[in-house]
Amino acid sequence: MKLTYNYYKLTFKNRTLKYLITLFAAFTLSACISTAEYTAANDVNLMDNNLTALLIESSTKNNTAEKKQIAYLAALAHESGDAMVSAGSPKLALAYYRIAAVGYWRDDVDANDNKLFDVIDSAKVLCDTLKGVGKAPDRDCFIIQVTLSLEVLEEKYSEISKVNQMNFNPSNIADVRSLLDELGYQADNNNTKSAGFLVKFVSNAKSNAAFLSKHPTMKAYIEDTLLAATKQYKMSMGEVIGYYRKNDDESEIANMKATHPIYKAYLSQSGSTDVERIKTMVAEWLSVE
Repeated sequence: MKLTYNYYKLTFKNRTLKYLITLFAAFTLSACISTAEYTAANDVNLMDNNLTALLIESSTKNNTAEKKQIAYLAALAHESGDAMVSAGSPKLALAYYRIAAVGYWRDDVDANDNKLFDVIDSAKVLCDTLKGVGKAPDRDCFIIQVTLSLEVLEEKYSEISKVNQMNFNPSNIADVRSLLDELGYQADNNNTKSAGFLVKFVSNAKSNAAFLSKHPTMKAYIEDTLLAATKQYKMSMGEVIGYYRKNDDESEIANMKATHPIYKAYLSQSGSTDVERIKTMVAEWLSVE
């Protein structure tokens, strides 16, 4: 049996561009600021505009020239963010870190993955500190921390797409199962296996539902990602379960249903089509209680 979802191949980078470029907004400061802060704020806005232009260029031309410029801009923003931390301007630092995080995510440079981790770690310290006094820039903090999830999801779905023409057999089915577990597995009670990346992304979306309800563009961005990711994940799970059913392996089917909560939730939906069921699930995940 072959995976048949090639038409739905997940491409976060281009698919969500229409949302991503609208996440950048002019950075503003209070009236009582220093000349250095004023200059830095203007620099942030200029970098935002440059990154937006580069993202559009890289998506339409699909070449490496813009990617190199994105990587350079990310490194410059990272350095500027560190400088703002030293200067005691955490909000400006986070604005720079947001640009750096998005840039490192979108530059397609594997060597910059560690730099993305560094940005996220540095930003977390600032966000936690500012949240403690009610002054955290929630938009920047959210975008920075979600870039890692998107980076990892993109990588995992890229790996799955490589087996979309594979004929399942006893020698390779375990590898496909392992990839699906990395996406949709639920951590067990003994914590011997961590939750899948899609499960973590859903959990993150749920915990930020109230915040997203106040930011329609970002909510649409996360919603679009969840719809596409869940659709492809469901199709892959269905193909693997179909293989086990063909080989009368009901125990493996039962195990997959028991350990993959998103797929189990999908099966419990009453919609008449896949799209209806998945839309209902995503709406529930993003609802504010």
